Amino acid sequence: MVVKVNSKDEKKYLITAILFDKELQLIARNRMAYPAKEHDGVFTDFAVDNDGDLGFARCGHSSNREYVSRIDFIEKMQNEDSLRVVNIPLKELMMDEVKVKVDNANRRFILSSFYYKTRKGNIDGIYNWVWDKKLQAEAVSMPFVIGDTLRLDARSDNASLKSAFNDYFIKHIMPTKDGGFAVLAEMYYTTSRSNNWNRWDYLYGYNPYTPMDFWYYSPYSSMNYYRWWDPYSRYNNYSGTRHYAENVMIFFFDRNGKMVWTNVLRKSQYDDYSDMFLSYQIFVAGGAAHLLYNSMERRELMLSSSSINAQGELKKDPTLRNLDKGYTFMPRFGKQVGANSIVIPCMYKNFICFALLDFQNP
Repeated sequence: MVVKVNSKDEKKYLITAILFDKELQLIARNRMAYPAKEHDGVFTDFAVDNDGDLGFARCGHSSNREYVSRIDFIEKMQNEDSLRVVNIPLKELMMDEVKVKVDNANRRFILSSFYYKTRKGNIDGIYNWVWDKKLQAEAVSMPFVIGDTLRLDARSDNASLKSAFNDYFIKHIMPTKDGGFAVLAEMYYTTSRSNNWNRWDYLYGYNPYTPMDFWYYSPYSSMNYYRWWDPYSRYNNYSGTRHYAENVMIFFFDRNGKMVWTNVLRKSQYDDYSDMFLSYQIFVAGGAAHLLYNSMERRELMLSSSSINAQGELKKDPTLRNLDKGYTFMPRFGKQVGANSIVIPCMYKNFICFALLDFQNP
């Protein structure tokens, strides 16, 4: 599906959705109006399920744009030419960036976000909201409070217990066949000689193009100091910024939104000026989720893999074979293209190339 949003009219958005089949033959073209009283909100990612139905959310910010104060979930069915808008009850909770994921096996849409209870406060927990397409009703609306035990496990060396999750950002939502889902959050922060950022001040300044470029205030935004695909632009930044990507916290909830288990992948990554070799990507194969990331081995970055199963057991995978020397992988830009295959961009000298990785089931 291709989605276009026109915001020239101050009172409404014009949303065009064009749906194609796998042969790129046109299935449906719909043009819908979405009333908008104020243009201070942003759209989340647009998620299309296997039925050709579209789901996304519009997040309205507070007057000072520090947190999300209103969330509307918007659903567009393939055979309908209208939008169904459902307001999500936040119960006075202040939301962070909202992530949307399709659960095709159970025909549901999952929304997750960190939340806090006070303005510019510490992260208090995770809010999960699930929309059931079959029932056309809310299936889950539940905040999960992060306790001290998890904070102690997740915090960095310099963080206090209360601020343990302030540098974490939700990166992935992984649904399972039984209706449960995992929420993965990674610790990410920067240090700079000239200017530091925080999650309430849009990191590197206000973006004048919101909301129509779907820009977020997390460090995974494409609006960064440099263009990641330009190997030279990283050297044109003189602010002395160092990027850090560290532990990944994994929360698993059942189909009713109740916490089942948690685990943490411990890693330590940093790079100056650039973050394109940092972070991780998920690859599902062999009944487990594999987290691919770079680790420092003998002063060189080596692509590594750790896997976690449905019971929350985390283990380090054997070293990947046939990794040619001189290639530096960018795992967070990878994309799974088959049951056992993933394509990952990489850097070789000053050239961008792509690697196809095949995993064999044990």
